[in-house]
Amino acid sequence: MYEPGSREWLESQVAEYTRLHTSFERLGSELERILGIAAKQHAPLSIIQTRAKKIPSFAEKCLRKAARYTMPAHELTDLCGGRLIARTASELRAVSRFVEEHFEVDWENSSDVSERLGWAEFGYRSIHYIVSLQPEDDLAEADGELYGFVCEEPRCPGVGAFHPLKAEIQVRTLAEHAWADFAHDITYKGAFTLPDRWLREVALMAADLEDVDRTVERIEDGLRTYAASYGAYLEPDALEAEIATLETVLEYDPDNARLAWRIGKLAMTAGDWDRAVRTMDPFVNADKLEDTDQPLLRDLGVSLGKHGDIERGRRYLEVAAEQDPTDSDAIASLAGTWRGKDDAKARDLYLHAFEVDPTDYYPLLNYVDCEIERTGSIEVLDVLGPMAAAAIARCRAHIDVGMNMPWSLSSLAKFNLLLGDPHGALDWYALAVRSTAAGSMLPSLDRTRVVADQIEGHEWVDRLLVLARAVLAADESARTDVEAMATPGVPPIGGPVLIVAGGTDPERAVQIEGFRPILAEALAGFRGTVISGGTGHGVCGLVAELGAAAGDRIQTVGYVPASLPEVSPADPRYDDTRRTHGVGFSPLEPLQYWLDLVASGIDPSEVVMLGFGGGDIAAAEYRIALALGARVGIIAGSGRAASRLLADPRWTSAAGLVSLPADPHTARAFAAPAKATLDEAGRDALARLLHRAYREEIATAPAEDPALRPWEELPEDLKQSNRSQVDAIVDKVTAVGHSVRASDGAVAPFAFTDEEVEHLAEMEHGRWTADRLSAGWRWGPDKDIDGKVSPYLVPWSQVPERIRKYDREFVERIPRLLASVGLEIVRDD
Repeated sequence: MYEPGSREWLESQVAEYTRLHTSFERLGSELERILGIAAKQHAPLSIIQTRAKKIPSFAEKCLRKAARYTMPAHELTDLCGGRLIARTASELRAVSRFVEEHFEVDWENSSDVSERLGWAEFGYRSIHYIVSLQPEDDLAEADGELYGFVCEEPRCPGVGAFHPLKAEIQVRTLAEHAWADFAHDITYKGAFTLPDRWLREVALMAADLEDVDRTVERIEDGLRTYAASYGAYLEPDALEAEIATLETVLEYDPDNARLAWRIGKLAMTAGDWDRAVRTMDPFVNADKLEDTDQPLLRDLGVSLGKHGDIERGRRYLEVAAEQDPTDSDAIASLAGTWRGKDDAKARDLYLHAFEVDPTDYYPLLNYVDCEIERTGSIEVLDVLGPMAAAAIARCRAHIDVGMNMPWSLSSLAKFNLLLGDPHGALDWYALAVRSTAAGSMLPSLDRTRVVADQIEGHEWVDRLLVLARAVLAADESARTDVEAMATPGVPPIGGPVLIVAGGTDPERAVQIEGFRPILAEALAGFRGTVISGGTGHGVCGLVAELGAAAGDRIQTVGYVPASLPEVSPADPRYDDTRRTHGVGFSPLEPLQYWLDLVASGIDPSEVVMLGFGGGDIAAAEYRIALALGARVGIIAGSGRAASRLLADPRWTSAAGLVSLPADPHTARAFAAPAKATLDEAGRDALARLLHRAYREEIATAPAEDPALRPWEELPEDLKQSNRSQVDAIVDKVTAVGHSVRASDGAVAPFAFTDEEVEHLAEMEHGRWTADRLSAGWRWGPDKDIDGKVSPYLVPWSQVPERIRKYDREFVERIPRLLASVGLEIVRDD
């Protein structure tokens, strides 16, 4: 027997390793194959490296480790090695679980090197597994000699026993690999000791790279969540188109589980649980769930539960939670499957999910709901504030970048409600409703209804969400609830409907009187139902006064609480005053008129609202109307709630919100757009004539201006603008006391007076302004057609004379235009 470290001993070990070297090389190839499967499933862009230790390297290691080993050719565990370099820490964790499942791991000799580092230390970080192949594993394809051998050498520890052929697998991130490639080789494998100064520099680099890993993981987590929830921003048609596109791509890449997961996520956003299940289910091996990609298994479990297969969904979620014990979403979703079956278990799982991730707002809010249901009290809210700080911060961070919508919005709304900010809660819930692409994603307050009388604003939010389900989700049960909540014993409201909201503060009487000409002109062109606050103060008083003067043309309906402040009595000039059960004015009144409107069969998209300043209640009115799909025109510069809404980036892109200049004729055109009175052929013929005349007049405009294209090439929105101009002709003629009729012979000549031309030109500018603003244009100092910016979206008094000239010339042409289609103007006495 040779002495370890002697020349003869070294030669015998090199000879033995040379005999085994081919087996180790083949083992390296097998590692590469199996790690390739791991990469495909969990880290598609990772780097895989495998090798058998070269014979010279083995000889060097024998000499350096001679004091530790007597038979290194059989005892060393890194003679074959594999390395998988993942992009992120989450991929690293998934690959590590794969290694642990598919190899026989020698835990005594394996290590997570990062665990050697103290709390204040930074350095080499990597997971080292000492493994051997498992013959019974599903992935096993190797022949017998790669599993091990029986040692016959007397010097070998365990002589006569089976020795598994071992290999070392390192799993690390790119940042960890960058450190290892440079610093670890110098400091650990180097031939000399580094000075303290350079050791410190190396440690600082390790700290920076560790921070890089954490930052990459945060970004990856955020982007994955954002990508998975971006469908919440798509309109239903766009969402369906995106799903259809990805389904087509999947046909050409049928084994792409990640793509199937994306499609399933979008289907979940659309509330199409059947489609989500159909798409993701083929990628699951029901007999070996742990091999399924964890996010896909988790979301399939959620979809199965929503689809009605709760038992299978629960089983999938249990495995997903085991696959990644840090996935609070999987644990919380699993908790949801126990609700109604074992509420105590559901509550414990929600709490566990929150403990796993104290920033996850979903399990925290569900735990609070469970406690409220269990106790019938709001005592849990006493400790919610301190518990919720991190979750609320994460909620806001998600909202800031549009992640996890609309759940992040409704969650922040619920925090506001439970923590005592009812107006803030209503605002956030309205945003959540507006951002919901599918009615099935609408939140509910069913579980806290038992303590509704103890939470201020609970009834407001509950009614908003019932309305949203009835209107946006076409939920028949919700529609029945709406009908039950509608004002009893009153006739249905008839359309068209104009709602006037705004300030009622008596101390602001001078400002509110300044709104009179705008509101008076808006109502002068309106015929139908006007809804407002029902008192004699502020804009509500203006509605009462102007509505009474309009006679039968306008039916005014005012909404007031059962208990009114003495200083704000109901105004008897309203044709119909309806009372809520509220004490003092609150959002209950606007919610009640929406309940009455929906119960009357009025589609919110056909309702128009005009807003003038106002406080908290007006702010709620504007947001509720936008959430339900109404068109809301806010008078720019009217102050307070109106100005805050127009400056709020959360709402400025809301469909239906229009900032109107303080111009009476623009307000009239917005509140009461002219309706088509001509037959379709006559209407289009006049629209073509108007467009041709415009092209002739504006011949000096830039050639690339789309408004100058021939009618056949004109964008549809500009064709519609011309048609709207035609529709407004009869309205204008009527506004100055004349009428339009079909000619039964030669059309009699007609000319407007100068005063009539000026008045109608001002009306035409208001119509054009309202039309452009409704189409998404905005004011700016310089015209930008592509950006939809115009300097002329201003009141008539601010319009340059050369632009006014176009409007006057159009008015002067009206008699000739009508005559071209056999119509004439009759001057009424």
